Amino acid sequence: MGWLRKTGVRPAPSFEEFWRGYGSLLDGETRRAFFHTLHSVVDSGGQRVSAMNRLYLVADTPTAIIWGDRDPIIPLRHAYEARDAMPGSVLHVLEGVGHFPQHEQPERFVRIVLEFIESTLPAFPAARPRRPLRGSSRE
Repeated sequence: MGWLRKTGVRPAPSFEEFWRGYGSLLDGETRRAFFHTLHSVVDSGGQRVSAMNRLYLVADTPTAIIWGDRDPIIPLRHAYEARDAMPGSVLHVLEGVGHFPQHEQPERFVRIVLEFIESTLPAFPAARPRRPLRGSSRE
């Protein structure tokens, strides 16, 4: 990406993330793994695998969904469908953001995550501290 910046072009953070992922495909083993995964979930008719029939399993688990309204890869309607399938979830739709909200608006993304953590009770009680094993020490 340095060569692009030298020309005066400042690509969006999402482009840099896309380029980083695309660049990793230069490695043969990485490329094979990527296409193996891709072929297992996508065919000529589109995506074959969906979690929608299993989202009810986490209905009581607090979940934050953060989605860009301009995601060209996974349509925004998927975010609404996931939210509706998980009554314990909250959806944040970021305007003007694509597939990588954590890169396109990192400050806002982190603020949403921190506010969610601070305002949400965990679904499971914290594990009780365990007694140390004999002969071990805790730091």
